[in-house]
Amino acid sequence: MFVLTVLLSLLQILQAETRWSCHRTLVEVTVSPLVNATSIRPLIVSWRTETVQPGDYVALYSTGSSEPLVTVPVTSPSGWVDTGLQENRSAWDTLAFTEQCLGYWVSLRRANSSQAVASSCLGTAPRWMERQREVIQNMSLRNMFLPGTHNSAAYLENHQPFRETFVQKYIFNQDRGISRLCHCVQDERVLNQLIYGARVLDLRIGYYPSTPEIWWANHGVVRLRPLVQVLDDVKLFANMTEEIVVLDFHHFPVGFQSDSWLVHQALVKYVEDVMSGYLISPSLGWGAPLSSLWQSGRRIVLSYNYQGPLMGQYVWPRIIQKWGDVRSVIALHEYLAGVVNRPYPYPWAAMAELTPAAVDVITGRLGSLRQIAHNVNRNVTEWFRGDWGALCNIVSVDFLRSSGVVRAALDWNLWRARGTNCGS
Repeated sequence: MFVLTVLLSLLQILQAETRWSCHRTLVEVTVSPLVNATSIRPLIVSWRTETVQPGDYVALYSTGSSEPLVTVPVTSPSGWVDTGLQENRSAWDTLAFTEQCLGYWVSLRRANSSQAVASSCLGTAPRWMERQREVIQNMSLRNMFLPGTHNSAAYLENHQPFRETFVQKYIFNQDRGISRLCHCVQDERVLNQLIYGARVLDLRIGYYPSTPEIWWANHGVVRLRPLVQVLDDVKLFANMTEEIVVLDFHHFPVGFQSDSWLVHQALVKYVEDVMSGYLISPSLGWGAPLSSLWQSGRRIVLSYNYQGPLMGQYVWPRIIQKWGDVRSVIALHEYLAGVVNRPYPYPWAAMAELTPAAVDVITGRLGSLRQIAHNVNRNVTEWFRGDWGALCNIVSVDFLRSSGVVRAALDWNLWRARGTNCGS
């Protein structure tokens, strides 16, 4: 019976990967989180097309070149292929607050035509709400497809290929990336995630009253970095763009056990003080159109996962995270399928990652969080490129750039706002 259940679930996944509401052709290049002693940021190409013709291929180019770096034969309607190339970026590269292509572009081509059927570049999306403003201004945060990052402050700076330590394998969920802004030294932290298109940050906070900085961003009981670094990045992003960003203060693993209400109250006051002038009033509510949020002159939503009374002027009701707590792609698909097909009256996040159990960490059965994301994110992308993109609210992933969730969100928000399918 168990084997039959697994086979049926696998069949559902395969069907989801070959059936989507939008029968359009697309091609994308993403960046794998896998690292080792000789490789970092491998480039992955993916595609979807309604028809496959003999000789079809995907070509990856460097910016400004018409000669492909690598070509991949297209033999199925959808696929993901490691190109064998690494993203060639250095600490001197510049990420800006305007949309950029970052050195590579990809196209899907027919053997009998010199024209690309579809193309795109490896890029950023720092102003996607602004760019879509005329179309999406009547949508609410509750009814949008919002890309998010899981454990947003659990990032690791990557300059060169390296071997992960045991701790690094299970602590870091995001990459900081390499860049400079404004031709000045800038320690970016979560800023990259916002520039790449994430609009919901999942934060886990520890309270350490005996340290100079008492509020820290954590991963579980592991203290990572002062919370103020995250808040400063969000303020910088808000200063430079018109984007709406949601801070989801969701888990409080250290220091909140005794005098819990007092500690929560102190944290709310701290955040409201640091973010003074940036936070949107909760009186507008999750159902307010984006136009109302923009008219407020403020950009940041402070969502707080605490059910007791809090005396905060800018605290919005909590986001409900739909967490499968599963250890396989099949189980994740089965869980999320039950989540996305139900209507919810509140904001909710599909937490689209696996959760290693203690035995998985000890034995290494699932590999590191990077390996897990490498395996999972391509499936998650296919699901939310497809029918689930019409139904979801927030989709939070590990290692954002290894997924196509941002692009899927941009496409689906336009279609949902217009009440059409595939922009028709």
